[in-house]
Amino acid sequence: MSSPLRGDLTRSLTLLGVGLGYLICVFFGMYDSPIFIAAIAVLPVAIVVIGFFYTLPNFCGVLLPPVVEGQPGFSVDGVAAQPFPQGITYRIFMKKLWLLAVVPMISFVLWSAISLGWIKGNADNPLPLYGSMVVLGLSFWIAVRWRHERALLRMNGTTLAFIQGITRSQARYEFFDQQGERRGGTERFFVSLVAGMPAPIMVDLRNPDCSRLFASFWFARFQVADSRHISPESLVRREGG
Repeated sequence: MSSPLRGDLTRSLTLLGVGLGYLICVFFGMYDSPIFIAAIAVLPVAIVVIGFFYTLPNFCGVLLPPVVEGQPGFSVDGVAAQPFPQGITYRIFMKKLWLLAVVPMISFVLWSAISLGWIKGNADNPLPLYGSMVVLGLSFWIAVRWRHERALLRMNGTTLAFIQGITRSQARYEFFDQQGERRGGTERFFVSLVAGMPAPIMVDLRNPDCSRLFASFWFARFQVADSRHISPESLVRREGG
């Protein structure tokens, strides 16, 4: 099974599981129960804890191709292209851990509100219950994003993508995977990007349709640590094994 089909199947099964779980909760009348909310509030915290157990590299790198005669000059994160290939090494730093702290804080607030009787099922005012569901959804969103980024960092599959266009704070990009197939995506970015220029990305090597620009990470910051010339002979030796 090809990587895109496997990724689509995984997403479909995930949505099917979530849908079946919701229907089961509705059937048993648990979806509007404070006890159900309290039990589900454990899951985002568990996802965050699992992400901390991933072993991550401290460095990653990309290959900057040479600029050929007649081609406009370009650069990646301040490293200008030269007539020879270059290897750019990035040091990885964690950031925005305060945002990650929101996840256990939300769970703790929900548990406290339920224990104090502020959130009740079948009440005349269901807004606290429904509000807790919305807040819990936000907690899941942050936790899943954390785990996804950690999984990409652990895999450490990097390459350069071409920024096709920028609309407000979203960038459309494309790249070629290890099989030479064209891939792409759209990501919201948080640092400066220029349309028509290359930008480094992390790629899921098992499913190249899953990728993320360095500039779009919430919980990781990439700083150029080194850049050096790489001889074509060494590239040929690496490709040849």
